[in-house]
Amino acid sequence: MLDVGAGIGALSFELLAAGVQRATAVEAATAYLAASREEAVRRNVVDRLELIQGDFVDIAGDIQPADIVVMDRVVCCYPAYPPLLEAALRRGPRMFAFSFPRDRWPIRAVIAVENLWRAMLRNPFRAFVHSARAMELLVEQYGFTRLRRRETLVWSADLYVRKDTASPATPGGES
Repeated sequence: MLDVGAGIGALSFELLAAGVQRATAVEAATAYLAASREEAVRRNVVDRLELIQGDFVDIAGDIQPADIVVMDRVVCCYPAYPPLLEAALRRGPRMFAFSFPRDRWPIRAVIAVENLWRAMLRNPFRAFVHSARAMELLVEQYGFTRLRRRETLVWSADLYVRKDTASPATPGGES
């Protein structure tokens, strides 16, 4: 399993506890990786979790392929989603899951205000809302079909499988 933009590793730890044999967590923030290392020791999974520091788009070519690739609230941190999604999809997963802010005007408005506030505070971080349909089309171009979409007021989470591994009886629409 490959966890892109892993943060403190919460998703990696949960999937390891659920039966995933090995996980690779990629995170740009060294402080998050330090917290992940401490938690890996506490949970006794150091031998099953590889932690890699860096911007995933820049280092993706050096990362081993994985059966499962997950990206939880990562796409919204990139001004251009295609390089990020393409780097993840090129890691050869059978399953791909990612979450992103819903493409709705109230969400765009809130993020615009947040970005303005960050600019006033001289904080360089910006958040982005990308077209869900455009991201879906890109993922489909890599041979995936969506199995499920879950939505909250703000977030969408999509689960995809590679078409050549999907069961013919598996519904491909929203649920």
